[in-house]
Order: sequence, then structure tokens, then C-alpha cells
Amino acid sequence: MNNWDLTLMKQFRLWSEASSLQFRSEFYNAWNHPNFASVDRGATFDPSGAQVNSTFGQLNSNRSARVIQFSLRLQF
Repeated sequence: MNNWDLTLMKQFRLWSEASSLQFRSEFYNAWNHPNFASVDRGATFDPSGAQVNSTFGQLNSNRSARVIQFSLRLQF
């Protein structure tokens, strides 16, 4: 599984030492790399030996794609 989570943050001082504004961005699966959850491995054959499972070897589902969230925080 290839999954990178990344956080970028910048804090700005405001009118006094005690007050600040923080900008934060968080990236989950930052590079948007596909991570597949399951593959159909159920090989089913009929009596003549032919494959009858039409989804054999196909990817059934994947994990979540990139999620980005931004936030602002005011401290005073």
C-alpha cells in the first residue's frame, strides 16, 4: 500500500505576542496513488474446463482517493 499523508502549516503573528492566526492544510493520500482493496480470485470452471466467472482477475474495489482539508485558527 502506498499512502502519503502531508500537513502544511503557517502561523502568522497578529497585533500582540499572544494572538496569532494559523493556516493549515492537510492532504490524505497526497499523491493520489491508487490503492486497490480486493481482486476477484474465485476461479470457477464448468464441467468442460472453461472459465465461467466473468469477473475473475478484475479489481472489485479501491481505497479512498485524495482528501484535502483547510483550516484557519485564530488564537487570542
